[in-house]
Formats: sequence, structure tokens, C-alpha cells
Amino acid sequence: MLQNLRQHSGGIFAKVLFGLIIASFALVGVGDMFQRYTKKPIATVGGTTIHTEEFDYRLKMVKDQIMASTKGKAKLEDIKAMGVPQKVLNDMINKTLEDHEMQSLGIIVNEAVLENFVKSLPDFQNKKGEFDKAKFNELVSRSSSKKDFFMNVKNLLKKQQLFGTLSNALQLPKAYQNDLYNAIHQNVIFSVVYVPESHVKVTASPTDADLEHIYKANPDQFTQPEYRDVSVLVIDPKLIQNKVMLSNEQIQEEYARRKDEFMTPETRDVIQLSFASKETAQTAHDEIAAGRSLDQVMKEHKPKVQKHQRVLKDKFPAAQGNLIFTLSQPGVTDMIESSLEKAYYLFVVTEISPEGVQPLDAVRENIEGDLKARLSQERTDDMRNKIEDELAGGKSLADVATQFNLAVVKLGMMDQAGLSPMKKSAFGENMSSIKAVALENSSTLTEGSDSPVLDLPNGEMIVVHVDAIKPKALPALMDIRETVAKYWRDTQSQEKAAEFSLEIIKEINQGAPVSQIAKKYGLKVRTLEPVSRASLQEKPFKDDIVGVQVLQRGFKQPIHRATYGPAKDGFVVIVPTKFVSRDADSKKESEKVASFEQSLKGVIQRDFEQDYLQDLKTRFEVDINQSAVDSALTGGE
Repeated sequence: MLQNLRQHSGGIFAKVLFGLIIASFALVGVGDMFQRYTKKPIATVGGTTIHTEEFDYRLKMVKDQIMASTKGKAKLEDIKAMGVPQKVLNDMINKTLEDHEMQSLGIIVNEAVLENFVKSLPDFQNKKGEFDKAKFNELVSRSSSKKDFFMNVKNLLKKQQLFGTLSNALQLPKAYQNDLYNAIHQNVIFSVVYVPESHVKVTASPTDADLEHIYKANPDQFTQPEYRDVSVLVIDPKLIQNKVMLSNEQIQEEYARRKDEFMTPETRDVIQLSFASKETAQTAHDEIAAGRSLDQVMKEHKPKVQKHQRVLKDKFPAAQGNLIFTLSQPGVTDMIESSLEKAYYLFVVTEISPEGVQPLDAVRENIEGDLKARLSQERTDDMRNKIEDELAGGKSLADVATQFNLAVVKLGMMDQAGLSPMKKSAFGENMSSIKAVALENSSTLTEGSDSPVLDLPNGEMIVVHVDAIKPKALPALMDIRETVAKYWRDTQSQEKAAEFSLEIIKEINQGAPVSQIAKKYGLKVRTLEPVSRASLQEKPFKDDIVGVQVLQRGFKQPIHRATYGPAKDGFVVIVPTKFVSRDADSKKESEKVASFEQSLKGVIQRDFEQDYLQDLKTRFEVDINQSAVDSALTGGE
């Protein structure tokens, strides 16, 4: 709940744009995309069909977003394990339920209300607080069409009518809000006493019976994992590319083949004149066409002037662009009337730069780079195929490496985490790029087998070979006697440290000062900087001994009542000693309280919406094709 309270949403404009960006969850603007359906519906809601094709489309968009954000590292099974298909479908079902309810209640948003609301949004207003049409056009065009934007705003306003009217009446008692705010934001000063295991270290030696008991009671602790002896063949395409030499004939041929790419389109220098009066615009046109100086015309008639240098045709709306680029030589276009802006335009073309072809010297560097990359890719693909053929034919990895002058990296014995039997990483500092792919593939290979040529994120390729597999096994007690003995001593030390910590807690809770108890047992007491539950969410808590888990336990205690928790190589006793008073009258504190109350209201409204939607599911029958949902992303009905 604390996390929800601290995540404040932005303005309504941001919400609308976000809804447009995450198109997979925005159930508007898809038009006729799904006119033909061939599969069984994914769900029906109150008689309304949610088609499988639409569900597949939205699911694909979410999958693509996840893959893009993880740079392709996410696997389909991971996305499915996150419950993404079900979440996409639930969102579609909820939207359909809302539509049913809004229709049954007659909820509408007329155009006048919609227009006034949009004009009132601060994002679209100038410094004077007035609606700025140019600003509106610029901001909306970045993320959507105006049609989609207005449709999303209308849906949002309708949803606010559906949920907001009812949920606004839901209020928590003020005293409860204050208590909840204090619990989250109240700064607390803690005293802590660290009890290291070394303070009560066990020096006794275990008996044979002790060793036998702990060995049998903890077989997983002493079972050695499966180890695989792994080698990796590394193929660096950069080395291949560096060996590609280009002749002048090859460059000339590539230039001729791609000549169309190096065409420079026709551009024009244009002066745009805007007049408030049709008559004035026509007069100016006639004067310019008759040869009067443009400077004189502008000085006399004082139009708004905008200059465009070396612009393409698509710089202008279609009607204007056609007029401007129809002129065969510099001159003035016919007058164009803009009903939207209530203005009259003339466009004066002052210079025409015809289309042409960039010379070879101007594009040589690009041609050489592209050609070199293409040829090296062809050689790399050829090498990949030959390597896989040689390995499939029975050649060893070492022989293939020698044949193609490549390097083989011996990783040696390692477990699934890439650790050697000595618990050191099998991957050196310069091998981090191959670690993830090598681990993933080596775990699935049989002894003596090779992987196909695998691509790495950095552009390199590797082949993974498993030389030998040492199965998972529990060694005999006599072979790991010292390891078992150490585990027994560590366990005894932990238990003693925990018992000692409980004894300290008992004395503190009986009223003894923390400093006195710490001194009594030869320990040190520390006072932490004031901390609150909220601050733990805002920034990481850093301390060499005290962890967040222990702090959370401490927050639950009354003043001067101790508790404890695990720490590095021991335990830590924690005691809240003082609440730091808040300056309730300060402006900053008042703003935090107001923000908290608003967030709390949002949490209550979201809970109300979920309950409301749950009720709607009982009123409007929902039927889900669960088998199709389960098979989503992996295919098959």
C-alpha cells in the first residue's frame, strides 16, 4: 500500500498521451482493423464479443514493448509467467464492462463539454492562461492524431462520471488519515546493538554423532551440484570486417547500383505572406506578379512574414505544396484562403534548386562502410555455415578453431551459475559478454556435443561445447568431514548469537538502558540517522550492518521496546528511542499532507473501481476461452 501511496500520477494530458502510447491497452482508434474473424472468440462480455485477432494484436504490442525495453533478453515463457496474456485480456474485459455500464446509465460527453475541458488543460495554455491552438497542435501531434486524442479524452471523462461520482463520497475518517500519515512519514531514531557471531563463537569440536546428525539432516547443504567442463569457440565479425579490402571498381559499381539513393530532391526558397484581408492579399498578389519589389509590397501592406529556405514539397499542406511546386520559375502563387486560421496566404518562390545526384566523393565514406559491412556479413554467414557443417561432420572444436584461425576459450568445470568447484567464476573479466548465452546453452547440451553458432548482443558469435559432465552427488561424510564440521560450528554460533540477542532484548524491555546493556556485554551501541517508512521508499537505505528488514521490524515496536533481526555474520538488536516531531505548520509539510491525502483518495478510488468491476462481472456474464489465453504467445489452440 505504501508503494501505491507514493506513486503519484501526472496530469490528465500525460494520462491521455500515455494511453495512446500503450496502444495495446487503449481500446479505441483501431477502426476496421479486425473486420474479418476466423478464430473462436477469446471472450464474450454481456453478449459483446472480444475477438481473438484483436486480443492477439494487443498482446503482440505488449510483447514487443517488453522485448524492446529488455533489449530482447526477455523470453516468451518469462512474459507468459508474468501473466501478461491474462492482464491484457482482463483490461479488454474491464473496458467492455465499463462500456456496458455507461451505456445502461446513459453516460455521455457532448462536444461542447469536451472542447471546454480540453481548452482548460494547463498543458495547452499560454502564459496568460489562454488556450493556445498552436501549442495544442504541436503537443498532440507528437503522440497521436487529433481524432484519437479527443476520443481518449472523451472516454476518460465518461469513466470519471462512472467511477468518480460514486467514489468521491468515500472518505476515511480524518483521525485515521492522520494516523496512517504518521505511521508512514514519522521519522524515528533507532539505537542498534550489533551482535556478531564471533562474539559468541563456538570453539568446541563436534562429536561423530553430531557430524552424522547434521550430515543426514542437511543433505542439500552438502550435495555437490552438477559440473560441466565447458569450452567456447569465439567468432568476432570485426576481425573479418577488418580483413575486407575494397577495390575502386567495387566502389564504382556500388555507387552506380545505388544511384537512386543519392538523389537530392528539388527544394525551394519560399516566403510566406499572411494577410487578414482578402482584398489586401489579392492586391499584393497582383503587384508582385506585375513586377513590383517584394520589399515594397511587404512595407506597404504589412503582412505576417515567414521564410522557408531549401524546403521540400511535403513541408506544406498538400494544397499549398502543389501550388508552390507547380511554379516553373520563381514567382508568386495564387492566393490561398485558410478558413481555420481566418487568413489569406501568398507564397513567393525566390529560388529553385533542381533535383540532382550527389557525386561519389560526397557519399564515398557511406558506400565504403555499407559495402564493407555487407561483404563482411556475407563472409561471416559463410563462415557460420561452414563451421556448423564441419562440427556436424564430426570435427572437434579445436580442429575447427585451427581451420578458421579462431580462438577457443576453456572455461573448465562450472555449475549452472558459472562457478568452479572452488566457488570462483569460470568467466574472466573480459568474458562477461558471453556468460549469459554460454550458461544457458551449456546447461542443455549432452556430453561431447556442440551448440549451433550463437549470436551475442555485442555482435560476436560463439559455439559452446561440453567436454564432460560430472553429475550432482552427495559425497561420503568421510570425504567432507571438515566441511560438515565447519557447518556445525557455524550453526552453533548462529544459535548462540540469536540466544544472546534475545537475552539483550529481554533486559532492555525490562527497562535497562541500551547503552548500559551494550557496555555490560562488551558491545557497542549506535544511533541511526532519523528514518521513516516513506524515506525507505524514496531512497536506498545504506548501512554496513542494519538492513531494511530489521528496520521494518523496528517500526512495529513501541518506543524503547527492542526487537532483532539477522545481519551480516550475526544479529542486530534494534530499539526505537524517539519520534522526531513534525513541523505541521510548515508549507512543505502541508503540501506533503495534501499530496498524501490525494494519493490515499486515489488508492480508495482504485479499490472501489475494482469492486465495482467485480460486481459488473456478475451482472454482465463473462465467458473466457481460457485455453486460448493459456496458449497465447506460444501458439496453438
